[in-house]
Order: sequence, then structure tokens, then C-alpha cells
Amino acid sequence: MVRRPMVVILLAYLAGCLISGHSLKILIALTIVMYGTIILYMRKVEAGRYDTFLYFVPAFFLLGFLLMSNQEQEIGLQDKLKQDNCYVMVSGVVSEITPAKKTSKVILSNVTIHLKDESASDYADSILVYMKDLDSIHIGNEIFVSGEVKSFELPSNPGQFNEFSYYKQKNIAFAIYEDSHEVKDQAYDKVGQTLYQLRVSLRKVYEELLPEEQVGFVCAMILGEKDQMDEELKQLYCDLGIAHIFAISGLHITLLGMGLYSFLEKLKLSLRLRVAATILFLTLYGILTNFSVSTNRAVVMMVILLVSKVFGKCYDLLSAISFSALIILFQKPMEMTDSGFLLSYLSMIGIAIVAPIMERLLVHEASSKFQKVKQKVFATILFSSSISLATLPVMLNTFYTYSPYSILLNLIIIPLMTFVVILSLIGGIAGLFCITAGRFFIGGAVALLKFYELAAKAIQKLPKSLLITGEKESYQIIFYYVLLGIILYLILSFERKAVLLLTLPILILFYQPQYKGLTTTFLDVGQGDGICMRLPSGHVMMVDGGSTSIEQVGKYRMIPYLKQQGIGSIDYYMVTHSDRDHISGLLEMLENPMIYPIPIKTLLLTDLKQENKDENYKMIEEKAKIAGVKIKYITKGDRLTDGEVTLTCLHPNENFQAEDVNNTSMVWNVRYRNYSMLLVGDLGVQGEQEIDPKQLERFDVLKVGHHGSKNSSSDEFLSKITPEMAIISAGENNHYGHPHKETLKRLKKYKTTVFTTIDSGAIIIKTDGISSLLEQYKSHETIGFRD
Repeated sequence: MVRRPMVVILLAYLAGCLISGHSLKILIALTIVMYGTIILYMRKVEAGRYDTFLYFVPAFFLLGFLLMSNQEQEIGLQDKLKQDNCYVMVSGVVSEITPAKKTSKVILSNVTIHLKDESASDYADSILVYMKDLDSIHIGNEIFVSGEVKSFELPSNPGQFNEFSYYKQKNIAFAIYEDSHEVKDQAYDKVGQTLYQLRVSLRKVYEELLPEEQVGFVCAMILGEKDQMDEELKQLYCDLGIAHIFAISGLHITLLGMGLYSFLEKLKLSLRLRVAATILFLTLYGILTNFSVSTNRAVVMMVILLVSKVFGKCYDLLSAISFSALIILFQKPMEMTDSGFLLSYLSMIGIAIVAPIMERLLVHEASSKFQKVKQKVFATILFSSSISLATLPVMLNTFYTYSPYSILLNLIIIPLMTFVVILSLIGGIAGLFCITAGRFFIGGAVALLKFYELAAKAIQKLPKSLLITGEKESYQIIFYYVLLGIILYLILSFERKAVLLLTLPILILFYQPQYKGLTTTFLDVGQGDGICMRLPSGHVMMVDGGSTSIEQVGKYRMIPYLKQQGIGSIDYYMVTHSDRDHISGLLEMLENPMIYPIPIKTLLLTDLKQENKDENYKMIEEKAKIAGVKIKYITKGDRLTDGEVTLTCLHPNENFQAEDVNNTSMVWNVRYRNYSMLLVGDLGVQGEQEIDPKQLERFDVLKVGHHGSKNSSSDEFLSKITPEMAIISAGENNHYGHPHKETLKRLKKYKTTVFTTIDSGAIIIKTDGISSLLEQYKSHETIGFRD
């Protein structure tokens, strides 16, 4: 007899979700097999022990398939909405408001979409509207909005945030920048609006009571608002494995729910009234905080616990976890791939399954007081380790980092979280009535949050406090969980020494396979340049890194790529020249080592005379010296050798006088066995003519100069190098018109295959020096060629 039917139902539902997108024939075949297996099982079990719920298991399997398929579908007008300058009119019900100083966010539900000047219309579950004026908007209002569409972007680089997938998981089809709006129906949701106003009032109280850097964290912990968090501290906490402190978790819900329940119990209220009041309170709190995944899970599980008290039933943690997951996934099946969902539920699995098994390692006989304290500390370490073991693969593939000290830091932080939450909540509520009273209560939370910051920064200074682990392969994750399950089974079988085997799955997970040849990635940085070379030796070289079309290109494009690749430091960072579109990301890295924790060992700059150095060049020098980065000045003829890879500087020499800074671009001839690549920065015709013709042989790959400008890659220059492949880095719809038709025509003349980051996203070339493979990240298409 199956002890936990809810777990089986959840697994069937998840299986249905996972095969979504496959053939309907496969679905039907699997359903038939499931029913056949269940019927055979029923015929063999003993009389009176029928698990009749099993007959419903295939139905949940089918339901998972259908609901996931439905959410994965795009709305009918999606292709038209993706077009540039698409203007629409929509109507929908205001379901969520996130106010901000400049542009606020409003979620509309049950949306009707009309294209401007067209009769076509469509429907969507939800859309995001960026609005400037919220004065007339209430939760529950039905409103008309006109504005320009912003389609959510797919990542164009490895490691880049998948905006499209994130919003798709939440059933949000697209975004609109509002031009105008009109309230269609003045009726609104009085409960929802009251709770929204309470949230706004509480945030204002926290803004008045707390230091600026702590406002965002308290708002995240109590109100579920994460927009105001201090970026430097947020990144620090994420890197050190304590990002959970600014999420509404089971701890918050337990404190609030059981706190109210206990208070009502002291008032001698009946059990049913206590339970009803607590459930109502938790539901309202969930609405107040916009019901995040972790809040949703914790509230549902708490409701199950309270209801079990009413009916005198035993509360089963695994069944409660499964039921709460079903509630969430019935609404939004794609949430199963969201890192927040996975971390929340894997943490609970760590508590429900891993922790009880790990507790068997404890020696229960503790005679002296010291031994009892020691055992309690050991038990806390085991509990924290159990959650870490359950969540480790998802943590690594979400943040691409791991801190060996995270368990230690959690031992310091978690026990104090109770006080932070209680003091913050009481201080906020008291501050609604009297700011002085609020300040009195919240003072303790301020001190504790400051202690958290100091503890995190102290840990950060320890050796190897942050490991850049990179993205893990699917086979590594599967092996990890299979081995973890086997080892936990051995521990459960009283083989306590089996705990030593836990190092095996961890080592498998931390293993970072590396291509043994030369890998060059031309990142999509919009209108700019950014190249990363990973040499056969494992050393890493960056060439440029900047953009004029993407703000904080270092934060959103370069660093995510480096982390995803498991690159913990850059051995050489080459700056071809000092234009902003080649250095903005580099400046971010030099200015903010806390947010960009990938050190640069040596910076290579063109050896220019002092009078030829512009302000950007001098800024790079200054910031590199402050950051403690070694600077090496390069001139024509200088050579770098790393194993079989040789890089030779072809231009400029220190006496070269350029008409503009582009022609001072550092030019590199990169050779690895039979493979050759020419990197020219923004070199124009003047600079091309300065290169010694004897050094211009045929090249396999050319990084086209100046983003494909007609004033670069002249006919004379191309005739000397006749590249097989040409890479152009430029921004979509850039106002320069790059790449120019004249340049493309000249490249075509020499039968050069052209790839642009506009069309391909990141362009990745792997070579063993004999043959090469070029991958286009957007389409994942690959092209092979011989060197």
C-alpha cells in the first residue's frame, strides 16, 4: 500500500509536464502503459489493500502535459508584437502594482490586445505595464492602456539572464511602455487595494526608519519587494550563499502563523476559530506580499498543518510539500524550471528527507553539559549541510559560484533571523502609528543587519572565500543526485562511515571539464566589442569589453559569461584602444571588485606617448593602479607565448601618429598550430596601411574592424589576408548603420563567410589547431572548417 499518495500524484504530474512538447503519440503510449501497470498491480495486491487513488495517477500525468503545453504556447499576435515600434492598445484588470520613483510596474490580468490601425485582436493571461502615473490606478480596476510594446529577450550570450523564460514562467506575455491610460471601470478590489496601501505605507516607514542600504533588505524580507536592495550587498550575499535571507520563507510564515495561533490560544478561543483566523491572516499576508513561490509554498503548508489539527490528523511533511507544489504548478506549470521554485522545494526536501538521515550520525548519549552543547552545534551543522546537499546543483547553476564558508555563515545568520523578522515587523507596524516607537523596536534589526554585513565582509576576506564554479552539465547533476541517494541509503542502513563517500558526488559536481584546444568567444555586447579567449593551458585572455548601447554591459553580459564558463580570473586583459564602446565593461570591473569578483592579473595597453593619451586612456591607467592591476605596455613586434599559442602585436609602434584614436587600435595576430586569427579593434584604412605587408598572410578568422564600418577592411587589406570567416560585432538597429553594405560587399568579393553578433548572438569558435567549429549561440547552429 502506498503511504504517501500525494507524492505519487505530484511525480506523475511532473512527468507529464516534462514530456510536454513531445509527440502526442508518446503521451498516449505512456498513459496506456501507466494504466496497464496500475491494473496489473491492483490484481496482485492483497484484498482490502487497494490503492484506488492510483487510477487517477495517469489523469494527473495527462493534466501536467496539457497545462504545460498550454502555458508554453505563444499568443497568436506574438510575431507582430516582436516587430520594431509596435504600438498596441490593451485592456485588463490591475492585479499587482509595484511603485517606484521614476517608472512603476503594473501587472494586468485577463488582457485583451488590439494592434493600432488593425482589426486584429488577441488575449493574454497577463502583461507588464511600465507606468509613470499611478494616482488613478487601484487594484482591481479595469483599465485601457496604449503604448509601445517591449518583447522579452532571449539570451544572446552564455550565462545571460533569460528574460523571456522568466516572464513566461509567470504567464506574462510582453511589456508595454505606457503613453496613456484610462480607467474603464471605477470599481476595484477593496481588500486588495487596502493591502496594497498598507504595503506602500510600511515601505515609507522603513525608508524613514532604516539606513538607505538596509531599506531594500527589510522590504524584501517583510514585503517581498526586491527592487530597492543595495546591489553591492545583494551580490555579496548571493556569492556567499546567504541570498535566502532576503526572501519570505517558511521561517517568516511559521513565526507569523504560529505566533498568532498561540496568541489566540491564550485568549481561550476555540480550535476552529483559531485555525480560521490564522488561515485568513496568512492569506492576507500572502496577498500583501504578492504571493511569491516561497510564500505560496509556506502558506499552503501552514494551512495543511492547521487543518490537520482541526480534523485530528497527523501532519506529514512530504505530503504537505507535494500538495503545495501541485497548487503552484496547477496555476503555472513552467514554474517547475524556475530557480526560486527549485531552491524552495529542494530546501524542504533537504529538511524532510536528508536531515533525518544525517541525524543518524549524531551520538545521542550526551552526559555532560559540554557534550550536549557540542552535540547541538553538530546537529545544527548537519541540518544546514542537509539543505546544502539538496540544493547544491541548483545553487551552482543559478549563481555559478560557491563559498566554502556558506555553512559557517548560515550558522551565524539563521539563528538570528527570528529576531530580525520580528523586530522589523513590529517596528514597521509601530511606525505606522508613531515613528519614535517604530525606531525603538527596529533598532535591534538595524544592529543585526549591520552584524550580517560585517560577518559577510569578514568571511569574504578569508582565502578561497568565493569559487567561480561555472555551469554544470546535466550528466553531472544526474550523477550527483543518484550518488547522493545511494549514500543516504547506506547511512540509513547504519553504515555511518558512508558519510565519507559524500565527497564523491561533490567532486563530480565541482569537476569543470575544459576543451583542450583554443576557444574564442565573440560576445554580443550590442554596439561594442568584447572577446574572450581560453587557451589550451587554461589561461584566459580578454580583448576589449564595452558597449554604447547596453548599460552596465559588464554586469549584464561579460561577468555572467565569465561566471558561467567557470572563469575565476583573467590572466591578460588587452585593450585595443580607449573608445567607450571597448572599455565600459572593463571600467565596471576595475571600479567595483565587490560586484565583479573576477580579478584581472595583467592589463595590456598600447604604448603611447603621454601627449597621445586621451582621457579614457588615463582613466584606465588610474583605475587599474587603484585596483592593484599590473599594467604592461605593448608596441609593434611584442609577442606573447603560451604553449603552442602565439600572439604577435602587428600595430602600432610608439611613434605612430593617428588621425583618430581608432587607428591606434592594437592589432594581434593569434596563431595556434595551423589556425590563425586577426584581431584589429577599430582599425581604419590609415592603420591598415601601416601594417607590414610581410606580416599579413592568409587568416582563418578576421575580427572585422570598427563594427563593419565602410572605412575599415579596405579592398587592399582584404586582398592580403583573404579570411575564410569574418566576425562583426555590432548592435541591432544601431544609428551608425553598421555593418555597412560596402564592407559586406568587399568581404563577399573574397568569398569570406560573415557572421554578425546581431544575427548570431555570441559567436564561439573552438579549434584544435587543425580543424575548427563555429557555433552561433542564438540558433545553436554549428559550422566546421579546416585551418
